[in-house]
Parts: sequence; C-alpha cells; structure tokens
Amino acid sequence: MRRRPPRLPRAVSLTAYRDGRIALPSALLLALALLALLAPRALAEADRLEADRIEADRIEISKDGAETAVWTPDPIAAARALVGSGGVPTGDAPYGDAPDWSNTLRRQIGGVLLTDVDGDQRDDLVAVCFSSNSFPPYDDWRNLIYRNVGEALEDDPSWISVDQISNGDVQAAFIDDDPYLDLFVASNAASRLYAGGPTGPSTQPGWAAGGGATWETSGLFCDLDRDGYPELITTAQGFGQSDPFRPMRVYDNVDGVLETAPSWQSAESSIQNFLACADVTGDEWPDVAVAKWANFESGIYRNDGAGTLELSPFWTTGDTDTDRGIALGDLDGDDDVDLALGHDPTERYDGDGIGGFTRTWTSQATFFGQQDLKLHDVDGDGDLDLAEIHFSNGVTNIYLNRDGVLDASPSWSYDAPSVGNALAFGDVNGDGFADLAIGLSGDPSLLVFLNRRPFVFSDGFESADLSAWTAGP
Repeated sequence: MRRRPPRLPRAVSLTAYRDGRIALPSALLLALALLALLAPRALAEADRLEADRIEADRIEISKDGAETAVWTPDPIAAARALVGSGGVPTGDAPYGDAPDWSNTLRRQIGGVLLTDVDGDQRDDLVAVCFSSNSFPPYDDWRNLIYRNVGEALEDDPSWISVDQISNGDVQAAFIDDDPYLDLFVASNAASRLYAGGPTGPSTQPGWAAGGGATWETSGLFCDLDRDGYPELITTAQGFGQSDPFRPMRVYDNVDGVLETAPSWQSAESSIQNFLACADVTGDEWPDVAVAKWANFESGIYRNDGAGTLELSPFWTTGDTDTDRGIALGDLDGDDDVDLALGHDPTERYDGDGIGGFTRTWTSQATFFGQQDLKLHDVDGDGDLDLAEIHFSNGVTNIYLNRDGVLDASPSWSYDAPSVGNALAFGDVNGDGFADLAIGLSGDPSLLVFLNRRPFVFSDGFESADLSAWTAGP
C-alpha cells in the first residue's frame, strides 16, 4: 500500500500536470485513504481492477514534508526528457533540451553543489540526500560526491558518506586556516560538518550542531564579524503540527572553530528555508535575507555593525505567502543589491543601497512551487540571470537578464522526468562557462547540463573581412 507523509501540510493545494501527475497535500492523501477504507463494498471490484495501475503510481514528498506529488510515470516521456535533440541549445539560453550527464542511482536529492572538493582545480558534484515516506520507498540516503576526472564527472560516486541521515541542503566553506574545503549539511537531526582533507572531505562527519531538537532546513556561511572566519547561519522548522516552529540560528566561528551551541537566534520562531548574505544597507557589513513559509513574512536581518544580526528583520515583504528560495545580487548594474524571491509568482525587488526595496518584476510563468532559486550569470554577458527549480511539476526555469531587465517568461525550461529539488552552477568541463546541475527524486537523481554558449572571437575573423590579413611565412 502507499506510504504516507509523516505530517500534515501547512498549505492546501491541488494541481494537475502532464502524464496524469497530480500534486496533493499530505492531508488530502490521508483523507482519500480513509475514504477508500470506508467505501461501500460495491466499489471493491473497481478497486481491484485498478490495483495494477495504483501500484504503478509514484508518490514523492518534498524534503521539508510540505508538498506531495502523485503520478503514473510515462517511461517514453521520461526517456525523451533524457535524450532530447542531443544537447543543442534552445532559445537564447546556453543549455540544451536534455542533460549531458546523468547518474543511475535512485535517490532523493536534498541539495547540490558544483565545487572543487579535492583541490585539483576542477569542480566536482556534491549531492546530499534525504529520506521521506515517498512510494516506492527509498532505501539509501547517504551523501555522494561525483569527482571530476579530466573535465568530466565519473559515472559512479567515489565518495559516499558513512553516516545516513536526512539532509535538505549542503554548503561549502574554508572554515579554518587549512587549505581544505569543508562541507556542511542541514539535517532534520543534528546538522553536521565533513572536514576537508588533502584528498577531499572525510566520509565521517565530525562537528555537529547543538542547541536542542530542531529540523534545520538550510545553511549559509557568511563572515558576519569580518574576522576572516565565516559564521554558519541556519534556517529551521519544527516537527509536525503540534510543534512546527523554530528560530533561525548563528553558530559563531572563533578563529576557525565553529561553536556547537548557537550564539544568536532570531526573536521569531517560524518556518524558514533559504538564506542569502550581502551588504544591503551600504555600511559595509553583511546583512542576511531569509525566505519564510506560510504565515510568516520573508525579510532581511540587519547587521548591527559589530558582527551580530539584529533579533528581528528590519525589512519584510509584507506578505505571508509560502516563499521558498531567496537570492541577493546586483541585477541592474547600479551597484545596489537587489533581491529575488521564490514566491507565487517569483518576484524581484530592486534595492536602493540603504536598505529599501521595491518590487519591480514578477514572473509570468504558469506554475510556482519552488524548491531552490539562484542568481548566476549563465550566458556570460556580465549580468545576473535568475534560475529556479519546482517540485511538483519538475520544471527548471531560467530567466535571462537583458541589460538589467529579466525576461517576463522563462527564457529556458527543462521538464524533468521526476520532481525537482535543487540546483547549482559551476564549471564541469573547464571552459570557463557556467554549467548547471539539477537534483531530483528518482532515477536518475542528478543531471548536468553543459553550457554551450558559443565562443566569441575578437580577432577580426568574425566579420568575414580578410582584407587586413596576410598569410604568414
């Protein structure tokens, strides 16, 4: 029988997608199950006839337990999504209509990074996994690293964590004075740190977060006190409807050693999910933006100028909708930090450089169920583009930035064969262009799209005028 999510959702919605995929809130799934148990015997034969189809259905639950997607997989459509037209770029974006690399492990990916974990100057693919009551069940949620072996990722992960806990995010930083990159994973148990070493991070975590039972949903390294050692900031939620809320936390970094008990926590206990860090007020101290779930307003916590965040946000959106995903960056080239938010619809707020923000753009896409959101220059034109990935319909969208103006509708989209969880940018093949990694639930669970932006030559040949050129000896 179908397995059920561990807790009721915080918002109710019902959306139908292609191939019969339907996004159902967990409470509704439970109600349907109870209804089936109480149905009249006259429905028993119909239920039996539908048994084979029902057993083929997939139920996927998001990493925070808030969303559920149910559908009957279409193997032909899934195969087509992985093959496409051979990676030819579609539209103005530099990615093809199918991935250039995919793995063959059935996992639920909570977070991804493209970063150099072993110091060989090549970006590796880091993926952390989560567990849930999805159906069919997942039997492995250890974390993975696919190393870059000569400008390409290996077929099978050569790094697999020893521990197996449910993780929803991964972040990397040089925490201490050694030259090795450390990895942080946000967990629904104690969040943990894999210390970096000469050949990459340890497979056994060392440091673990303390401060009481909490479900940490994401993390961010940011040097709040500007001492050269990044602090760790975490978002969190509680456990179930009876205990749903937790505060944000900051774990201070003292000369390269992270404290295990937080030195700061927000005055408000709520449900938060993603963070971004930048100086939005112009005082040269980093402030922290956070996206919050239903009934709470996403906002920004000001740095007091001594390395400590104020206890309450000084700016909020004024909207208590279900936000997930947030990013800060200069979108229009005016040297002021702007904000992108995973809202319904996706939003952009332009900053004035002294802490004020005005909403100037909303996406014209047709569906919003963000699981991750990033600002990154994907086409190499010098400005930041917006990327987002959605859970229930499995779609990744990129909005190109054209001289400070984001496209109203997605400039590029990829419809994955499963639900979407995470995305990241990096350089896999060493050409200097931004490649895209996507984390899904299912098999495959990881996809990489190489950036196929054409090289732009500036030696005169591109004009086709050879009059100024002579043959060499």
